[in-house]
Amino acid sequence: MSGAGLGSAVGPAAPAADDAGVAGPPAAPHGTEDYAVVIGIWAYPRLKDASLEGPVQDVSDFVHWLTAPEGGNVPDNPARIIKILTAEGPVEPRPASEEIEGAFRRLRQLSTDRRDAGKGPRLGRRLYVYFAGHGCMLNDETALLTARAEDEDPDHVAARLFGRHFIRAGVFDQIVLFKDCCRRPVFKVTLREPTYAALPAQPGEDARTFMGFAAQPRKVAREYPIGGKVRGAFTTALLAGLRGGRREADGSITTNSLADYVYNVLGVDPDGQPVPPNDRPQFKHVSQQPFVLVPAPPAASPPRVAVVKVTFRARAGDKEIRVIGGAAGKLEPVVVPLTETNEETRGAAAFAPGFYVASLGAPREYGFSVTGIGDPDVDVRG
Repeated sequence: MSGAGLGSAVGPAAPAADDAGVAGPPAAPHGTEDYAVVIGIWAYPRLKDASLEGPVQDVSDFVHWLTAPEGGNVPDNPARIIKILTAEGPVEPRPASEEIEGAFRRLRQLSTDRRDAGKGPRLGRRLYVYFAGHGCMLNDETALLTARAEDEDPDHVAARLFGRHFIRAGVFDQIVLFKDCCRRPVFKVTLREPTYAALPAQPGEDARTFMGFAAQPRKVAREYPIGGKVRGAFTTALLAGLRGGRREADGSITTNSLADYVYNVLGVDPDGQPVPPNDRPQFKHVSQQPFVLVPAPPAASPPRVAVVKVTFRARAGDKEIRVIGGAAGKLEPVVVPLTETNEETRGAAAFAPGFYVASLGAPREYGFSVTGIGDPDVDVRG
């Protein structure tokens, strides 16, 4: 993977650590100590032509992965997964910055209560922060635009700063932050920062924070029709990677394998065209030792695959249905066995989780994702 897609290098492969070097009692089962703040905003009534479609499905799909035993395995209850979504109606646009920042304050208060009870400030192992919506860059910080954002008043939240505070205060061992949003710069606006007392930097704090961005600095994120629904390209590839698009030799999914997978699989857009490196996602993890995001499945677990049925509303002639994409992070084309009628061409083949492009010769190309949950039908008209 090109370093241009990493920002701060993920680094060469190394034995992965699930505890980020934090000493303590034996680790609890994967995910059971984790928390998440999930934010999805698709309506921006005060910004012109700013409504989005992708976050609606993207948020739901990310939560599905978070709670799946073979995924994040985070307990499925509101105390562990705080969801903040668009609230449409005649009232003030929501969520605004106060509501989103309030989620982080709730977690901080839980930590404070533990500390005051003599249990120490540690609340859990890992905090996931996922955002889908519009974003911007302020002072080199990627901020989330809230539903109350206006052109002259871009109400926003800098989620990474809250994560940094949690690491420094000992609230969480690890922060995993994913932002499916644009990163266009905004000027002459003061960055909102947490109002907590500043804490000194901790040794190795950057190594315990893993961040994935849908876009490079000053670039835009993209959403596409995928499998009949508009989806964020970054989230679609991200979830395919988290569901096993590429694993390490021991079967685990690490920060390295995920970053490599997403960066490379989004090197081709749904039209089958190459995507320049500076238009692909960016990952940041300042560490020579990746940490495990999803442990290896039991040895007896069969690999998850789905049978994809592809139908082109056109005759093949001398063409083949070819699929490129995400199985094991590879981009080699797979030729799908096909049958042909007078009006359409059909084919079916099994694919591992990933993001793919099926083509019957340009311009008949179609992007789709395989999650391992159900068998998708890909119906390409034209």
